Amino acid sequence: MPQFKLRSAIVALFLLAGAAFCGAQTVTVGPTGNYPNMCAAAPNLTDGETVTVDANGGVPYSEHDCIIRANNLTISGVNGRPIIDGMGITTNKGLWLINGHDIVIDNFEFRNASGDGVSSDAMRIQPGPSSAPDGANVTIQHCYFHNGPQGLLVDNAGNNLSGVNQGEWFSSAPYVKLLYNEFAYEGVSDGQGHNIYDGWDFDLSALFTFTAEYNWSHDSNIGDVMRCRSPKCDIYYNLLTDTWGHSNFILDMPNGASAYVVGNIIYKSPVQSGSSAVMITYRQATQADVEAVYPVPYQDVHFINNTIIDAAPRGKQPFISVECFTELDQTQCPAPQDGGTLLTTPGSV
Repeated sequence: MPQFKLRSAIVALFLLAGAAFCGAQTVTVGPTGNYPNMCAAAPNLTDGETVTVDANGGVPYSEHDCIIRANNLTISGVNGRPIIDGMGITTNKGLWLINGHDIVIDNFEFRNASGDGVSSDAMRIQPGPSSAPDGANVTIQHCYFHNGPQGLLVDNAGNNLSGVNQGEWFSSAPYVKLLYNEFAYEGVSDGQGHNIYDGWDFDLSALFTFTAEYNWSHDSNIGDVMRCRSPKCDIYYNLLTDTWGHSNFILDMPNGASAYVVGNIIYKSPVQSGSSAVMITYRQATQADVEAVYPVPYQDVHFINNTIIDAAPRGKQPFISVECFTELDQTQCPAPQDGGTLLTTPGSV
């Protein structure tokens, strides 16, 4: 190829790349931004944008039920950590509702979600309706969730046992990943609210993976410190603690799962105020709210290199409650309430 033609081709490639780069627009949110807050910005976002939210000098943004429908977004707090505060606001579902997919949310504080009991979440990640699957592939990092009815909720997907469709995820391998976040003091008096509540996938049409790495979740209010109901639970290198004695389970995997619990520090307070002394549960056959029990191959547990600090009074409660793996004893190991089979795959510790 002649030299001038080669140079022309290279220049054309750079111009094309530059055009593509410039097309990824940055949207600014804050007192001097394109939009005053995320609720104003959310309906106008388009796929592929970067959104920067100014910390506003520490003055909270008072907002709720902001529905983020666009995909391939990066939403970041800048000039400090923006505070999203629902104090005194009646919330329908949550402060932020994530309906889109392939989204990164970085450096925010979510607090004081309020409204009709546990239905008010700081953040809710939702599947789309079955006619338009959407949602998930969401990464949440460097955020602080606290003092509301519930912190993070990953909503239900698939068909439940009554046959009512709950919506579908946009892909066959959706995920939510939590990195370097703090969750604290979430929950309500009936125990139905949790710091982290990862929902479940009834029919396994989408093999949802919940991943939590390097987070600190502590001191839920009556509810669980971390609950995973997905068919795949990856719990790596977290600090999971109950220091004030009001939390229920520290780590709860009631439906079973292909679970890897590796390198965590797990602590239960010596003071228990009306909550369970059990620290960890896996596939609880007798738990009243178990609606699905995962089959092979989503019933293997790998509990490796964790540090357990068990200060809770034991009494008759074990610190780990796991349904029996190989035998059926109706007094010690009842069959799952939905008629599912017993566990058959040995756990590795």
